[in-house]
Amino acid sequence: TEFFSMPDDCTGILPATDVAAFAADGIVLLAGPGGKYGNELITEPTPEMTAGGISCYFGVDNEDPTLLRVNVLVSAVPLDATSRAKVIADLSAQGLAQAMDERGDVTFGILGVSEGQTTANYNVIASDSWISVLSSDGGEAAFLAIVSLANAVHIANYS
Repeated sequence: TEFFSMPDDCTGILPATDVAAFAADGIVLLAGPGGKYGNELITEPTPEMTAGGISCYFGVDNEDPTLLRVNVLVSAVPLDATSRAKVIADLSAQGLAQAMDERGDVTFGILGVSEGQTTANYNVIASDSWISVLSSDGGEAAFLAIVSLANAVHIANYS
């Protein structure tokens, strides 16, 4: 049996290989605990932060905080039975597509549209964690990328 281990900060939310792949594309950890700008750019806490987790904003740093472009928002939250039930109820109420992944964890997601009106969003609810990834883009390619990132968060934070 695997157990979730909450990362100390955003520098541990993804495996080093994913961070390196992002860096090769000019994408860095902008905000969130351990990010270049810490929490100073986060005006509203995410639902994941409110639930006791961390949210990590990865994107392109244009050196001007007003011009930053967030590509993905990656979050991780430790859960117990009570908080897990609440997260599932909240995500169900949002009308996201519910499914189950290959590990048997409950997932909620939306493909979004590539024109950017709706962004891709993917959530994995295990017995002891909530991992969510949101893309600034929509469409199938963006959705598949964030599903892969959610799996990477699992790999980095379960043992």
